Amino acid sequence: MEYFKDWNRETSILFASMVTGSYVWVISERILIGLIAGLFAHLAYTAVYQALARALDLPHLSYVKEFERDYLPRIMRVLPLKKLTRQV
Repeated sequence: MEYFKDWNRETSILFASMVTGSYVWVISERILIGLIAGLFAHLAYTAVYQALARALDLPHLSYVKEFERDYLPRIMRVLPLKKLTRQV
């Protein structure tokens, strides 16, 4: 019962992506395809929620805030922004 008391946005997104991955696994009868579908579903649900959070002024996901604070500066140091922009 403690699990249900701690239910939050992150748990809901993870649960939805696991259900999506499980459904794809059952339909395709391939566990690897189900795992990949679950991973991509999690990334898509996170991106959609973050876009809605920015637009509707909702609280942001804790793991996205941690990624932006800790890991994104390291990635941007390795990949400068000039190399990521498209040269016309």
